[in-house]
Amino acid sequence: MKLSELSRKLGLRLVGDGDIDIVAPASLKNANANNISFFHNRRYKNQLLETSAGAVILKKKDFFSGAQFSALISENPLDDFRKCVEIFFPKVDRKAEISKKASIHPDAYIGKSVRIEDFVVVGKNSRIGDGTLLGAGTVVGEDVIIGKNCILYPRVVIYDGVQLGNNVIVHSGAVLGSDGFGYSRTDDGVFHKIPQIGGLVIEDDVEIGANTTIDRGALENTIIGKGTKIDNLVQIGHNVIVGENCAFAGQAGIAGSCIVGNRVLLGGQAGLAGHLTLGDDVVVYAQSGVDKSFEQGTVLLGSPARPAKITMKQLAALARLPDIIKNMKK
Repeated sequence: MKLSELSRKLGLRLVGDGDIDIVAPASLKNANANNISFFHNRRYKNQLLETSAGAVILKKKDFFSGAQFSALISENPLDDFRKCVEIFFPKVDRKAEISKKASIHPDAYIGKSVRIEDFVVVGKNSRIGDGTLLGAGTVVGEDVIIGKNCILYPRVVIYDGVQLGNNVIVHSGAVLGSDGFGYSRTDDGVFHKIPQIGGLVIEDDVEIGANTTIDRGALENTIIGKGTKIDNLVQIGHNVIVGENCAFAGQAGIAGSCIVGNRVLLGGQAGLAGHLTLGDDVVVYAQSGVDKSFEQGTVLLGSPARPAKITMKQLAALARLPDIIKNMKK
């Protein structure tokens, strides 16, 4: 595809040679003259200066005199690169069919244009929305509602009563609606399971990574808000309420009864103790342990997590401690 044509499809201003043949997108580091790449993070400045890409999607301020590549000027290079990738690699629609090897309860409702692969189980009174895909070996319990155009990859497990909205993606090995970690303890130290009678509601446009687990509520519902993206190996406990458009990186964990606001970001292995509240737009850096509630817009770092500026000052002081001790001994 000519770069000039790609420019028109993306609605971006072209600077340079529009006759370059672009065959595929690629990273700055590995691109050649027939690839298009993107730049949006200053830490990759050296790769931008050295790239062999024929074209780069970037902001106007990042395009420099003497560049050896053509440019597509963008206000949001990452998102426009996403659109570029979709042009070269359009979504492949799988044929709508129901495998004879699937086990579907006669009281289940299956919508139009649904694909159900081998060894899928769909329980009593469950509803599968139009255009949804259930991958091989997926188990859908009783009274489950799955919306339209969802994708459940192979071996997903959906417990009874769980509700999924439209356009939800669930990757392999995820378990949704399992029992929360709730027990009472008698005087002699014996644990007794408290029945978990709440549900789990996954709203529209949520994506859930492989081997992630989200518990049902103890009494009320656990809720995952619209547009939230959850990475692999994340654990979310019972009664948690997650707002809209959050993003949780791998191995993050949220203990029971936390309330997480909108657009909250959790780095990898970040953890929240139970019964906490994080306001909108809170950012928790990787491996931070949050043990108290924080207001909107707070950036947290460390374990216990505190506002990042405070933690950085503490770490800087700690780094000077050996020299301080050495001087004191003198």
